[in-house]
Amino acid sequence: MSVGETISGPLPVPLAGARVVQCRLDHALTLVLDEDQPGRGWTIRLGAGFSLVASDGSRRSFDDDAPPSAWAPAVDVLLHAEVADAEAMADGTLIVRFHDGSKLEAPPIPEYEAWQIDGPEGLFAVCGPGGQLSRWRAATDADR
Repeated sequence: MSVGETISGPLPVPLAGARVVQCRLDHALTLVLDEDQPGRGWTIRLGAGFSLVASDGSRRSFDDDAPPSAWAPAVDVLLHAEVADAEAMADGTLIVRFHDGSKLEAPPIPEYEAWQIDGPEGLFAVCGPGGQLSRWRAATDADR
């Protein structure tokens, strides 16, 4: 059983120190973080376009209508990157900052879910259409 709620944000995401160990490409980009660390496994699924901002401030956008091969440069940057911090902003934008000074920005979109995060202990967060943030967690005895 899980407990869900709509939130107004911002939502801190406790990813500091996590490392991207896999990048999976299909019709979305999924980042797998620390799946080999007990209690630390996370996935971030980007179902829409996103941007990578380099430490020098240059920005590269990745369109969700592009073929997966167009996202290969993002894999080069993200694979093995260590997260400094992450949060979902009140407007639904997910921002993941990395120790090398780069960051990933995944804005909301009006049509469907832009991103989702699945974490340990039943934590699940999603950016619904238009930026609506929702979060679920495993139910505790107090919830029953």
